[in-house]
Amino acid sequence: MRLRSVFCAAVILLVAGCGSTQKTGQVTTPSTAASSTAPSSTAAAAAPTGDEQAIPRTRISLLVPKGMRVEPSLPGLGRSNSGTSVVVVEQAMDGKPVQEALNQAAAGLTSERAKQQGIELEEPVELRIAGFPAFLTSGTQRVAAGTFGKVNAMIAADDTLVIITGTLQPGESLTIDDFKKVISGARWSAEAAPGSIGFDLTAAEGYQRKESTAAITYNRGEQGGPKLLAAPSMGQVRLPEDKRAYAVDRFAKTPSTPSADTVTEVTLAGLSGFEMLGRDSKGRTAYAVMVFTETGYILIMGDFEPAKHGDQLPAFKEMAHSLVLK
Repeated sequence: MRLRSVFCAAVILLVAGCGSTQKTGQVTTPSTAASSTAPSSTAAAAAPTGDEQAIPRTRISLLVPKGMRVEPSLPGLGRSNSGTSVVVVEQAMDGKPVQEALNQAAAGLTSERAKQQGIELEEPVELRIAGFPAFLTSGTQRVAAGTFGKVNAMIAADDTLVIITGTLQPGESLTIDDFKKVISGARWSAEAAPGSIGFDLTAAEGYQRKESTAAITYNRGEQGGPKLLAAPSMGQVRLPEDKRAYAVDRFAKTPSTPSADTVTEVTLAGLSGFEMLGRDSKGRTAYAVMVFTETGYILIMGDFEPAKHGDQLPAFKEMAHSLVLK
């Protein structure tokens, strides 16, 4: 994944329902991803302890507030039947200068696009977290369900950009300051804690697979080249009855704002969903599949420039249709 995509993901982590606000009679709470939980996990959620615990699939450890617990599927911390969570995402910076990476990431959090999504954050404060350069900011996000508290940190740890996003639902007993202490007190380990994202795809010929804490990416290697990303939903996703409309809306509200020209019903790994094809705001061919699990969805999406890279749809479909649950 290109680093530019990471900065887009940082904003998406703050967006309600991953940008979806379907009016279905069910309340949508702020979600944390491209992304409810992953379809499965190899680790059970830890009981609330108030102790410091490692976050699965990351090198981050956090103090777990009373009443919350480690949720491997996020990965992060959650509270049962609540929109309150702390989600940790790690992504390689691929050699980009640390300060430049942090500045770009921080700018995305207070951008006009973020404000259009109801996100109002203070100017990020520069500090050190876990011994590394970092930015920390807080504020609110307005959605149909109410006004949620937000705390967000960007940490440049070694060659890794760590994004930690805290969300507090209305009426939550924990406060913004509580979450600031949890996040600013993060610790860094040499190795990632174990855990599974819950699914996998087989890379098509010429594509390289790379797994991060919140997604798996497949690309051809060149900057700006064809890429495909697969990610589970995160946070509390309450799906509407009209799942087709939900999938199309989710597709349209990704950072490149594509439009779906065709929508086809599919079944992958025993999960029903919809396959979409269209163009994004830069004229690139955009492809996506959303399949629904018992607790949310898996979103597979990619784009490419036909004039430069030829028709990648066969490769994209081959990878998407190879989906297996783990």
